[in-house]
Amino acid sequence: MFGIDSDEAFGDYYGIRLSGDELEGEFAKSLFILSKDGALFYHEILPDLSKPFSLDKALTKIVAAMSCYTGKGCH
Repeated sequence: MFGIDSDEAFGDYYGIRLSGDELEGEFAKSLFILSKDGALFYHEILPDLSKPFSLDKALTKIVAAMSCYTGKGCH
């Protein structure tokens, strides 16, 4: 699933909107893992676009986010 920052609030709120030079207003490479009730389980922001995300960390947090959700919220 993905989202579009149509009101331009997400990048500013989470601090991933770049500033300066030719990348002004673009987003940094970032990964956010949220549970179904909206709890933030993990985020990773990479300043170097050529580097990969930490797959081991992300998979662990995906499992945690999926197992936490009971339909009533977990946070």
